[in-house]
Amino acid sequence: MIYYPLLFLLGTLVADAATVNGTAESCPSPFASVGGRCVHLDFSVSGSWYDMRQFCLQLGSDLAVLSDGQFFVDSQQYIRTIGTPSENVHFWIGATDEEMEGMWLWIDGMPVIMGTPYWANYGCDNNQMPTGGTAQNCALLDAGFHYFMNDIQCDYVRHPFCVL
Repeated sequence: MIYYPLLFLLGTLVADAATVNGTAESCPSPFASVGGRCVHLDFSVSGSWYDMRQFCLQLGSDLAVLSDGQFFVDSQQYIRTIGTPSENVHFWIGATDEEMEGMWLWIDGMPVIMGTPYWANYGCDNNQMPTGGTAQNCALLDAGFHYFMNDIQCDYVRHPFCVL
């Protein structure tokens, strides 16, 4: 049996020890330093993309914008390092094509880079996400695809990936 608060604490302790260029980064609790930014992955709360964006905003942050390739890789590595309570823990990030189908934008208004290295591949033909059409308008880091990006319905229940 996994005790979730203990995992959260251990993840926080690992994160507090993170360094960037050999110097410790300081982030306010409950945030941890990852790639020079302060992030918070919360296993104790989950909800729709909108609910989790509101959750992050209440912490003074927002859903993660992963437009920088190095921060994207650092974030994937961090998730693998801290571990998750189960194999199917997915994290909402701040990208959507809800305003205009097929035009993926980060919550800061910048376009999302399509294809490799961000979006997951699947199937025998190595198809690349996003493939959900008008029904799937919000992005997440998908545990089933090694924490590469995937599109799903915005009302699915997932965990927040907040960044200051």
